[in-house]
Amino acid sequence: MLGRHGLIGKDTDLTRYGGVLSPDEGTRRAANVNGGAPMGAYAYDTSNVTGITGTVRQVRWGKGGERAYVTILGTTRTTAAVHQLNLSVPYDLASRSNPSKSVVVGDYFTNCVTVAFNDAGTKMYVGGYNGVANVDERLIEFDLSTAWELDSAVAQVRKLYIGGDEATPRGFTFKPDGTRLYMIGATGDDINQY
Repeated sequence: MLGRHGLIGKDTDLTRYGGVLSPDEGTRRAANVNGGAPMGAYAYDTSNVTGITGTVRQVRWGKGGERAYVTILGTTRTTAAVHQLNLSVPYDLASRSNPSKSVVVGDYFTNCVTVAFNDAGTKMYVGGYNGVANVDERLIEFDLSTAWELDSAVAQVRKLYIGGDEATPRGFTFKPDGTRLYMIGATGDDINQY
C-alpha cells in the first residue's frame, strides 16, 4: 500500500473529525461523539475540491492511485453523482485536476453514498438511496468501455434492490474473486452478504 488515504469527516465547533492514513506515519484516528482524540492533535493534509456541489460521502482510489472517485450525497437528481479526479501524483489529492468527468445517478437515487470498481476498472458499482430511508435502496452496475474513465460509462446494466436488508447503505466491497458482495449501512447492525 503506497501513499495516503483520506478519511472524510466534518468540522464542528472547529473540532476536526477526519484524518489521514499514511503507511510511514501509521493510522491517525478521528474523534467522534463517543470519544477519541480530536484530529487537531495530529498533523494532517487537507484538500478542497472545487467544482463539486453537494456533500462528499466517499473517496475511492483507482488505477494505481492515479484516479480518485468522489461520491456526492446530492439530495437532487442532478447533483447525486460520482466524480472522477485525475491525479498527477498517485494518492495525492493536492495533485488533482478539477473534476470534468462524472456519472449522474439521480435517475436511480438522490443520495449517492458509495462506489466500487472491479480490479480491471471496467465495471463500476454505485450504491445509494432516495431522500427517505426505505425508498429505492439499490446498487447499480455500469460498464466502462475505457477502464477507469467515467466518460465511457454505459447506462445501467443491472441493479440490485437492497432495501429489504438495509434502508441506508453506506459502503460495500467484493470478495477478490468477485463471488461475494458485502454491504454495511446506517440502519442495520450487521454485514449483509450476497
